[in-house]
Amino acid sequence: MEHLGYRPAADEDAAYLFYLEEVGMRRPAEALWGRWIPSATIETYDVADHWIIEVEGRPVGCLAMTSEPGTIFIRRLYIAPDRRGRGIGTAVLREVALWAESATSSIRLSVLSTNPAARRLYEREGFVPETMTADRIHLILRPRAE
Repeated sequence: MEHLGYRPAADEDAAYLFYLEEVGMRRPAEALWGRWIPSATIETYDVADHWIIEVEGRPVGCLAMTSEPGTIFIRRLYIAPDRRGRGIGTAVLREVALWAESATSSIRLSVLSTNPAARRLYEREGFVPETMTADRIHLILRPRAE
């Protein structure tokens, strides 16, 4: 696995984040709701809590997280299409799991019910369904018992 780096997203990363969201979410959204509606425009995309994932200094994806005591929420994890299948998403999840473990925190996220590839990735890394709605599966990874 190539060495991953992270840097906080800046306003000039909005177009890249917008692109990653579209290529990551368009197909599952269209399968679920019949259309794709972006969460924002490039001009209004909120880069707060976003990290650009880099390999050898080049962007390959993004990670957005928030937290509260005892829980880290992964809001977004997108890998660029040309970099998928190389273990980057797995490596990112494992690093987040280490951060969470050191803070004795659970990790929560949701995935669209029409995105089985993402769900497989999360479940392969130990996430289990916590709740389900008609359109989303909410998953959790609890810290290991000591």
